[in-house]
Amino acid sequence: MGLDSVELIVRIEKFFALEIPDPVAERLRTVGDVATWLGEQLGTSGQRASAVRDTVAAAVRTLLTNEHPDQALQSDALLVTWFDTPEAEVRLASQFFAATGLEWPSDAHKSRRYNWLGRLVATDYQPFYQAASVSKLIDWLVARNYERLLQPPLYGQYEVEQAVIGLSWEQTGVEIPEIELASNYVNDLGVD
Repeated sequence: MGLDSVELIVRIEKFFALEIPDPVAERLRTVGDVATWLGEQLGTSGQRASAVRDTVAAAVRTLLTNEHPDQALQSDALLVTWFDTPEAEVRLASQFFAATGLEWPSDAHKSRRYNWLGRLVATDYQPFYQAASVSKLIDWLVARNYERLLQPPLYGQYEVEQAVIGLSWEQTGVEIPEIELASNYVNDLGVD
């Protein structure tokens, strides 16, 4: 285990108030492996319900319904319906923060790709939100704001997973929408 992985394990241990034995830590290769092991220790395995997710979903539903009242809002609806331009994403991210105080799941909307020069140079760029669903946005928001929304003790596996994704984002700097439960810490997230 390299320094990055040790620092990540320490952050996870501190957040969950659990010690991860070294032999166990060496077997935890993916974000999902960590979340599964923690769930087993915390007794949350199989418990998918989350009041936190429901609260964030209601806020997202309000934001998107206000933006396009004529659109039927389904959890599997693609975000391209609402984020049809980079400017729309910036506007909606600002509105969401103003209404909820929750940070957007990615800072990509602040990057140079969204200014005129970035769009001119990066002609093949397509925001990852456009291929994602409303349900994924809700998950990303919970993970991005895990410190505010998910205070131990956590009561469901969903919450454990989102906290681990949030902790992984903070430690690696990889954008939350790019972190999945199947993400390998070494190969996908660059942890040594």
